[in-house]
Amino acid sequence: MSIYIYIHALRLKTSAYNYIDSSQALDACLQCIKPAKKLYGEHSSFYRALLYDIANLYYNLGDAFSALQYAEEEMRLNQQYADTLDIIYLRNQTTLANLYSHYDLGKSAAYFTSVVRKITHNEFLTEQHWTYLQWPMEKRISELLFLIQVFNNIFDTITSLPDMENNPEYRTQMDSTRNEFLRLWNKSARNFEANIPKTTSNSHTLRASICNSLATTYYTLSMKDEALDYATKAMVYVPRKNKETYSSILSDAAFIYYKYGLYDKMITPLKISHNIDKSMLVNTFRNVPKSVRERYLAMMQSSYNFIIEAAEHTQMKELCSMAYDVNLFLKGLMLNTDIEFEKLIYESGNDSLQTAYNKWRDLSLFNDRLSKQDTQDSLFSDSLMHLEQELEYRLIRESKKYGSYVKGYSTTWKEIWKGLKKDDIAIEFCTYYSNNTEEYAAVLLEKKSKYPTVVRLFSQKQLSTIPTTDYYNTTALSNLIWKPLHHYLAEKKNVYFSPSGELNNIAIEYIPLTDKKTFAEYYNTYRLSSTRELIKNKREDIRTKAVLYGGLEYERGQGDIEAMRKELQSAESLIAFRDVPEIDSLVLRKGISFLEGTEREVQTIDTLLRNKQIPVALMSGMAGTEESFKQLSGQSITLLHVATHGFYSPLTGHYTAQRSFEEQALSRSGLFLSGAAASLNMKKIPEDIEDGILTAKELSKLDLSNLNLAILSACQTGLGEIVGDGVFGLQRGFKKAGAQTLLMSLWKVDDTATQLLMAEFYKNLVSGQNKRAAFLNAQKYLRSYQNGIYDKPEYWAAFIMLDGIH
Repeated sequence: MSIYIYIHALRLKTSAYNYIDSSQALDACLQCIKPAKKLYGEHSSFYRALLYDIANLYYNLGDAFSALQYAEEEMRLNQQYADTLDIIYLRNQTTLANLYSHYDLGKSAAYFTSVVRKITHNEFLTEQHWTYLQWPMEKRISELLFLIQVFNNIFDTITSLPDMENNPEYRTQMDSTRNEFLRLWNKSARNFEANIPKTTSNSHTLRASICNSLATTYYTLSMKDEALDYATKAMVYVPRKNKETYSSILSDAAFIYYKYGLYDKMITPLKISHNIDKSMLVNTFRNVPKSVRERYLAMMQSSYNFIIEAAEHTQMKELCSMAYDVNLFLKGLMLNTDIEFEKLIYESGNDSLQTAYNKWRDLSLFNDRLSKQDTQDSLFSDSLMHLEQELEYRLIRESKKYGSYVKGYSTTWKEIWKGLKKDDIAIEFCTYYSNNTEEYAAVLLEKKSKYPTVVRLFSQKQLSTIPTTDYYNTTALSNLIWKPLHHYLAEKKNVYFSPSGELNNIAIEYIPLTDKKTFAEYYNTYRLSSTRELIKNKREDIRTKAVLYGGLEYERGQGDIEAMRKELQSAESLIAFRDVPEIDSLVLRKGISFLEGTEREVQTIDTLLRNKQIPVALMSGMAGTEESFKQLSGQSITLLHVATHGFYSPLTGHYTAQRSFEEQALSRSGLFLSGAAASLNMKKIPEDIEDGILTAKELSKLDLSNLNLAILSACQTGLGEIVGDGVFGLQRGFKKAGAQTLLMSLWKVDDTATQLLMAEFYKNLVSGQNKRAAFLNAQKYLRSYQNGIYDKPEYWAAFIMLDGIH
């Protein structure tokens, strides 16, 4: 193959992957560097454009430092074009303006101003310039549209920085140059729009794109009539067959109508755009790997933000209905897709497909471990990454023969509404961004109302002003969350709510509603992962088999290792499902000690269950190993109790674009099981023995689909990374493994109080009470124990029950 063909084949690959997999696109670009430099020379437009693409791909993948290196190298090569109208030079300066916004605000603003002045003062946007370049109309318009898109992105990035508030001179400079640029750009765009030949094959698409950009720039310049006129024109011109462009233009038009108060005109384009976006997302999820699904979902987030903001502001029934459905659609979307994909594979009856799935899963875990090593062969790791993705694509293609793993996405608020009683209310809490501010809202559904209602609650800034010590001791938090809903809660008995954002990590059901009582003392409250849970079939049986972990020994000797090896010889090995936990240094320094209280806790529970003839396996001392836990996979376990140390280390500052966000977050929470101290003390662990630290990622690979109730009697087992799709921590791991109901804690709890709470909970449970009733009555018992010595929230409010409905 000639070097020319090789280079352009790689550029085609870059184009193909650019919008679906930035890492693959970047890989193709990097392979081009040396041959392109050799063939074209480093000062060629081809080579400089290649550097530009690499910088932007690195930036899209979250690696701003690498992006800056390539952008600065491009700028070095571009210096000879500083006095010309070279578009690659201008693109480069724009990229640097964006990148420096993360490091040096003054430098960023300087680059931005330089670009605008060069464009405006040198008549870059005039017809004479485009004629000089001798570009066809389609390429002229493409560059024009690209220029305005990049310009707006850079402007929004820089002006939204917190430092901008303290630098009014930069903001004034930015506003002035922006308006100067937009007026000239509009003049050029209007000229293009008027002169697009009707004979051009895609003339309608070009005209629609130009009109749409004109509409948004006129809106930015506060020119209402022109903005509305071009928004309408764009919708008229845009061909419906180009779904992505059609949806984007309708969405922009809806936004402009909304901002100018034309709500009736907004509804139709917004509904059509939303339906197209949802259809494209489902189709994308059906055909691409998990890492791509994660990025695609993030790209769609802004359109969902707009729906919730518009619904809250207008209270129009169509928008409020869309807002509820958006929450049903988004919450747990990635989780449910993963679960259904695995389920489809294992129910296919195809042995080779199942074998391929297991190989892919093992390779994924191996690659993840490899990515955490300080030194690694990049060529080797890249090859394995490509192999992993090829295997996943093959599984996706082959699985289609047996059905679709993309299902359950069509649930609507009407299905939830049908199952509600007159004294029920369903609440989907949600977060959205309005004017660069994170806001919280509640989307409500009650039987007496024919449509959902959206209520704005508070901003993240307001929430941050309340000290965490006041959450459960004052009504400050309740005034933000529950007080705005007081009118809707009147005459209600049962409150089914699904939290969002920071509310996932706060027991909002236990915060004081008045000086005397908590919210849960006024209402029957049910915390749900999504109100979709209300229409799912639930199982209540916990009596098939119970497994208890507690009183674990964390130090192990050589004799323990040999005994473990002997036991594993007769058991199916699950060593392949091994993750490398990522634990904060503070946890490592503190270490872990024997929890005497957990031994008494599980012994009490063991006796209670055995007295009711419930089969029990008690794992204490050195028996509660990670190996034993993984061997629960596929068994008919209906009740699992784990009393041990847990950990959660925030991902902030540790994220790498090479692996998915979920994969990295799940490695940063877990449980310490028997023998875990050696790993924490940095001792070498034999290859054929687990390290004793069960991460949420390892947990997620198990089959616990028969598990009705999991009780995590350890500190911070309910915490995790918060995303729109849920909480990436132990609860995510258990849910992916198939657990139905989770009882977990949000902070470290007193040992004696925990023992009392758990013992009473099991007494209630084996006596016939349902899960929720058993738990609430156990809390009441603890609060009244010995005249209320454990009545403070720090003792009883740490534990929350998720999806505890029956």
